[in-house]
Amino acid sequence: MSGISIRMASLGTMSGSVIRAVAAPRWLLVLAASGILALSAQISLHLPPSVSPVPITLQSLAVVMIGVMLGARAGAMAVIAYLLEGAAGAPVFAGAAGGAHHLIGPTAGYLWAFVPAAFAAGFLAERGWTSSWRRALPMVIIVKAIIFAGGLLWLSLLGMRGEALLAAGLFPFLPGAVAKFIAALVIIPSCDPQARHRELEHEKA
Repeated sequence: MSGISIRMASLGTMSGSVIRAVAAPRWLLVLAASGILALSAQISLHLPPSVSPVPITLQSLAVVMIGVMLGARAGAMAVIAYLLEGAAGAPVFAGAAGGAHHLIGPTAGYLWAFVPAAFAAGFLAERGWTSSWRRALPMVIIVKAIIFAGGLLWLSLLGMRGEALLAAGLFPFLPGAVAKFIAALVIIPSCDPQARHRELEHEKA
């Protein structure tokens, strides 16, 4: 067991504490993160069909944190693992749903956009964008924009246009997006592994 160290990382409003194995196999962290994403999908609010076919969930917050904690590649891999689990029928999508049809349905654009969003969060975190809430602010905006862009693009391909597109794919999610935005800015600096590494290096100097 030598060479393996375990530390607890607080994820605040997400799911309590998540065990991060610093030297654990990368696939183990990827699978754990896909499980967190699945749990965040179950905290959901399904809107009336006349309003939007897309539920409100905590997944965008989870995607940001997964990218920050695991980095660009592993973060994106965790989301891909989550999508494959759902496509295989595991009840990991909102409302404990599963099945490949969700990856071509109304929510597909948001789901697929989680992959580049997690990659972007990790990529920017690796470059020090998460050391404070001021630096994290543009990062979270970028990640949110990627998710909304993917969702809106897909809905437009399904035939929605103009005001109907925005009414179904953007406006209902703005209040929740603001709340998750603020939560991310509070949580991210304390969960930034690069910031902790810089702190340790400073203590050694």
